[in-house]
Amino acid sequence: MSVNAYIGCKMTGLMCDDMIDAAQSISVIMAESGVIPYHPVLKENIPYTHEPLTERNLEEMDEIWDADKAAVRWAHVLVDTAPHLFSAGLKQENGKARYRDWKPTVAIFPPNFDMTKVSFITKKECDFVTNSETDAAEYIVETWGTRLLRMKWRLPIYLTHLADISPRKIVQFFY
Repeated sequence: MSVNAYIGCKMTGLMCDDMIDAAQSISVIMAESGVIPYHPVLKENIPYTHEPLTERNLEEMDEIWDADKAAVRWAHVLVDTAPHLFSAGLKQENGKARYRDWKPTVAIFPPNFDMTKVSFITKKECDFVTNSETDAAEYIVETWGTRLLRMKWRLPIYLTHLADISPRKIVQFFY
């Protein structure tokens, strides 16, 4: 059993050390549950300093964005760890995962977030909404942890959108 997860988050403007600590923590939780995490914070060589992350230069950003898009394609599930914050990059990643690739999405709010304030759209469009990283990891493994479980989840989408199935989506169906 193995399931790959892209762990998306807001980055620009947040403190580098706080982001690295949070990325390491959720990556450990995911891995211990059987999820193979890809976390961009841990892949982008962000310095461990108590300073806000600023935009890198255009050349660096092109390379980072290409790697992030490849990681979203690699993942079976996209995990949004900042559904309560605005992130243009995460919004694009979520769109690619959900609407281009027909992949499940999970939203994880902070532990102290008032879950009664979660928007209707988030509840409707995400496959799982929680404020617990552990619950999210367990749900991912139970729901999409095998190829057969992922195929079972995708089948109704494919049957509903037969005209939109490309050769890439056929291959992806079995991934």
